[in-house]
Amino acid sequence: MSSPAFADPLLGAALYADVQRYDSFGPHRYGSPGAERALAWIAGELESAGLKVSSQPFSLARQYDFEAATLVVEGEKRPVMPQWWIPERQATFALTAPVAAPDSGPAPGSFVRLTLPFDRRVWMELNALRAGGYEVSAICPMGDAWTAPHEIIDGIHIWRYPAPPETRGFASYVWEFLYCWLQTLRLTLTVLARRGFDVIHTANPPDTFWAIALPFKPFGVKFVFDHHDLCPELYLARFGTARRGSLTCRALEWLERMQFALADLVISTNESYRQVALERGRMSPGRVVVVRSGPSRERFATVRPVDAALRRGRPFLVAYLGVMAPQDGVDHLLRAARHLLTLRGRDDVSFTLVGAGDSFQELQALTRELGLEAQVHFTGRVPDAEVESILATADVCVCPDPLNPLNDVSTMNKVLEYMAVGRPIVAYDLREHRRSAAEGALYAQPNREADLAAKIQELLEDPERRRRMGAYNRQRFLDVMAWEHSAGELLRAYEIICGPKKNP
Repeated sequence: MSSPAFADPLLGAALYADVQRYDSFGPHRYGSPGAERALAWIAGELESAGLKVSSQPFSLARQYDFEAATLVVEGEKRPVMPQWWIPERQATFALTAPVAAPDSGPAPGSFVRLTLPFDRRVWMELNALRAGGYEVSAICPMGDAWTAPHEIIDGIHIWRYPAPPETRGFASYVWEFLYCWLQTLRLTLTVLARRGFDVIHTANPPDTFWAIALPFKPFGVKFVFDHHDLCPELYLARFGTARRGSLTCRALEWLERMQFALADLVISTNESYRQVALERGRMSPGRVVVVRSGPSRERFATVRPVDAALRRGRPFLVAYLGVMAPQDGVDHLLRAARHLLTLRGRDDVSFTLVGAGDSFQELQALTRELGLEAQVHFTGRVPDAEVESILATADVCVCPDPLNPLNDVSTMNKVLEYMAVGRPIVAYDLREHRRSAAEGALYAQPNREADLAAKIQELLEDPERRRRMGAYNRQRFLDVMAWEHSAGELLRAYEIICGPKKNP
């Protein structure tokens, strides 16, 4: 850039000066001003070297990492590898090369995935299989900015149907199950006609997609059950354990048995779910594989800097990230916050709650009822950059999931994201919380909101312990819990039903 174009781009002094200049623009990701300044500088340097530079502004509704592009130099096409990350909401970037979709290439088989909700695990699984050489189609509800009935993202064909309204009671849950099943069946037939498939891979809830796979099994199509939730326990967590043994609960247990009975392969998210598959599902051990959830190391390659403004004028910030439904215990956190702020007399703590769900409005009403509006802030769903800044600034992150048969054996994604940013955790003492966070959390007595508040206060008053636990969590995430440690297990699981991948 400082030297003539392509003459000696790696000359030591010139290269060092260019790196310093590039770094001076500030952060370059997520459409930041630094990225725009860097692009303008690069374009100016290319023009000063005699090259013609043109731009093509465009907007995208989710993150993309371009796989291939070309740059024309004096009539000769040269490959370039841009690495730009576009925000989930919207952004405009100047490009000097067309965006090209990669050739799908040979694949040992193809499969259709029947659910793709607001779920990072699902998207990472799809990309891992795509990278492993499989042709991938996905079926899911529409949501947020993802409203196209069909599109191709990263080589993955995605078909979508209009999402059902949010559920509020038992009747709406029944309707949601039926509606999603019928829409998924319709789009499965569409995928069959347009692309075909060798494997049907479903994630629950609901436990009804075995019935879609059933008519295809005589033709050699394999059925993979990706076990995300214990639906009978989920029902009891939402509507009360008094309904155990009810007709609805027994129906959910039967549907779960059918998922296991039809499955050629079960993917469990942790060892607790694997035991359910072996004992309740009577699955052969060789056909149940644990593929843990976890954020990717790439996403959390670095931890964002602390942003003191997010503490909203107070010395400390306590954060929650996740779904806000009845079984998630956010009401426990709000009552623990009242105990900490009112009964323990603290006025130096802000609470930020990130996420949304069926209970969002009720939780906001509870906040007003408890008189916590000044201290508690609900963000709703926000872009990744904002989530990561909030978590990186938090002094303590909380997992208030109460003890019940569902939560005790479920791996909570928020625990892993807290670990990824190196934050200390306060959580109720649940089996899978300990398996995930181990020594990186302070465990309160289950369902005791006063003890949850006491553990938060204990960490707030001990900065060295917070630092030590945060460092432990960050290292444990990188060494053990990141998605990259699980992606290989997913591909090995597919070899059970598809055979070893053949080199093209």
